[in-house]
Amino acid sequence: MSEVTLLGLENWHRNLVEKFGWTVIAVAKGNMHKGENFIQCLTHLINSIQSRLDGGIQSIDSHKDLEILLNLSEKKNMNAGKRSLKRK
Repeated sequence: MSEVTLLGLENWHRNLVEKFGWTVIAVAKGNMHKGENFIQCLTHLINSIQSRLDGGIQSIDSHKDLEILLNLSEKKNMNAGKRSLKRK
């Protein structure tokens, strides 16, 4: 896996927040494929954040930032999964 920067992860997370709104609309209109794609993308983000944390972070601030981002992403993943299951 290539080196992932903190800024890159933050941008990825911010873009997923916007994508989530569009995904909710698509799923509400019956496009379940968009919901499944969103969950896959979010899972990939979570794995990338965890990989970065496991790789060893020199800066305590960066480590804490990644932990916060990981927690937010995991909460979104759980909520998206629950919504997806309700629609099936």
